Amino acid sequence: MHCRGHQKGRDEIPKGNRRADQAAKAAAKPPPPAEDQAKVLICKQEPQSSMPNYEFYMNLRKFEPHGEFIEIILHKWQDDYELLELNHDYIQWLFPTRTQGRNFYSTPLNPQETRLMVNTSEVQQRLRRAYNMMLKFFGVKIVGEEEDKEITEVERAENFASRFENLTINPHNNLRITRILHSLGELGAEEYQVPLVRFFLKEILIKNRLPRMKKSAMNFFIPAVRDSQDRQDLLFFFILNHIGKRKKKFFTNSVQQNLSTGILLKLSGNNKIRFPYFTKKV
Repeated sequence: MHCRGHQKGRDEIPKGNRRADQAAKAAAKPPPPAEDQAKVLICKQEPQSSMPNYEFYMNLRKFEPHGEFIEIILHKWQDDYELLELNHDYIQWLFPTRTQGRNFYSTPLNPQETRLMVNTSEVQQRLRRAYNMMLKFFGVKIVGEEEDKEITEVERAENFASRFENLTINPHNNLRITRILHSLGELGAEEYQVPLVRFFLKEILIKNRLPRMKKSAMNFFIPAVRDSQDRQDLLFFFILNHIGKRKKKFFTNSVQQNLSTGILLKLSGNNKIRFPYFTKKV
């Protein structure tokens, strides 16, 4: 008769003894090479890239979450207006700024990344292609760019009627336009800012289109323009074409007096006046 520890059959060996044997065998194995240990550590603690926006624009990574490479977007998305409308994650990658957007998988621009993107021709080419794609989505097109003019104007595209209707139905696109304007200024393409803002001001104030864009144009589009003189001129255009119609109702009482004084100084030839403008964060 055998004691239980010596009985035949593996299942009858006490579990505690088996675990001790397994631990002993594991301890007897040589440790993995230091190189392999480093690889495991990297996999577990892989640091985030310091320049994700640059990598995205160089077609080295997809936007997040569940995104695509930028070349796929520029080739296959440009005529898919439904996709461009319903997907809310690509715009923060396509037009990065220094502030965090609503897509928390995106990363704000940092100074080093911004300088690199401004000075990389491949990035600049893709930025302009992305801008053209979004203009088409908004019902707008660039004119005269192929003529290498200093100022590139924009005008209504052939599809403007349906696209303007979409802008009215989906006013969240006003936020997208604001982001695009800021991004163009950050990434060295500020020459596109004024023509786009002026275009929308004319559509809103003169042609009486896009009624749900008026406040965004005043509060966000104009302040997004980097050059102070350009901002002043755009604000002056807005004032002249709006105050007479609404009798200053659009402006708060605290701002009305400053605006009125600014108009008089402007009309009197004082070009040094700087009009107040709103800088609400979006």
